[in-house]
Amino acid sequence: MKYKVLKASKTLWAFFTILSGLLLSHVSYAQSSPTFALIPLTMDEDVSLPLDEKIWVDVKVYAPNAAGAVLSHWRGVALSQHQQLQNSVLSITLNETLESASEPTSDMLANYKANTFVIDFEEKAVQTVVEAFLNEYSNEQGNENGNTRVGDNIETFIASYISEPSYVHNFSFASTVAKSRSGDCTEYSVLAAALARALAIPARVIVGTVIVEYESGVEAYGHAWNEMWLDGRWYRVDAAMHDAKVLKKFYLPAHIMDNEGIGYSVDLTKAILNMPEQITVRSEREQIDADN
Repeated sequence: MKYKVLKASKTLWAFFTILSGLLLSHVSYAQSSPTFALIPLTMDEDVSLPLDEKIWVDVKVYAPNAAGAVLSHWRGVALSQHQQLQNSVLSITLNETLESASEPTSDMLANYKANTFVIDFEEKAVQTVVEAFLNEYSNEQGNENGNTRVGDNIETFIASYISEPSYVHNFSFASTVAKSRSGDCTEYSVLAAALARALAIPARVIVGTVIVEYESGVEAYGHAWNEMWLDGRWYRVDAAMHDAKVLKKFYLPAHIMDNEGIGYSVDLTKAILNMPEQITVRSEREQIDADN
């Protein structure tokens, strides 16, 4: 009986996932990096490459107040004094190094170690992934005070475990990803979180934007990645972008996935409302002039 209820619940969850996918797919693309949406980005004429470690961007969003509130949870991102809220534009200073500014409570850490509807690491398929990881990294031990090297190992392992990057998925639960070994950035992050939690490492999924500098230019993608509580801080793990480590990247969070129950996909609407519709990279001089 319990199995039938769970199966029915996950069928209902799949419906919500499809609904969310329709919202997320307003812009689609096919790149080698398994992110899920290309976001329009322009650069002012006096902005040159390579970018500095800190950039100035104007971000047009649907809900600027909500988006700004989310950004307050991180260090390395700051809202300018000059805002164009009437045009739904946030002027942001964004550092390449972005760290969470919040200190989690013991209850929060416990929640981020829990087996949930989506991060279902107790399922057999995920446990098989855990066993494979431990066989490959037999000397690694995971706990809430673990070394960041464990996070790096999880990133490397998941990057190679998912052998078929795909853009037809939405938010699959971890056990589904473990069996299919396919997906985009959301599947990478969900499975990485499950692996971390199976090792007793608190882990959460962040949805937002990643701005990537290539030799030919700069692009922005809707993206999902992880933060894991290691060495007493939230440490970023991005398995989907593992092969792009050498590239300069700027992360712009839009939502922390706290609802991992049956309403998980519905909760994604919060992230969608905070996602950029347009990004403009500006020069420092323009930002200073705007603030004055």
